[in-house]
Amino acid sequence: VDKFKAYVDAYEMDEHLAREGMMMSKIHSVSDKAPIQQLDIKTIDLKEAYYEGGLIRDALYTVEDKAELVRKVVRAIKPQCQIVVTDLIRASDSPGPELKNWMESEPEEVHLWSVDEAQKCLVSVNVLTRITADESG
Repeated sequence: VDKFKAYVDAYEMDEHLAREGMMMSKIHSVSDKAPIQQLDIKTIDLKEAYYEGGLIRDALYTVEDKAELVRKVVRAIKPQCQIVVTDLIRASDSPGPELKNWMESEPEEVHLWSVDEAQKCLVSVNVLTRITADESG
């Protein structure tokens, strides 16, 4: 934050992680430049065309209405700015036993999507996809 003279609004869906993250922000004296809040997707109200960019990192797999969250983030970034989305993607429609076990062990309900579903979602909110990469291997 200080190195790049940047301000960040960070959101975390897990209440405990949001609290811990904010504590780390305070410890490093950047809580005014990098506040971390718990995200409630239904009530989040981001300023329109306010941010220089957006990042959704490994979070959408827990969100049922992915398009709504992506739409809110896209509206919040300035025109011609970029959004980076990383997420867990399913390889097939029917999960194998290992994936099924992992999904059942997660504290939140898991809503995995395919690459095709992700592409369609991004297109539906007017995001031009330039790079897709499978980093599972």
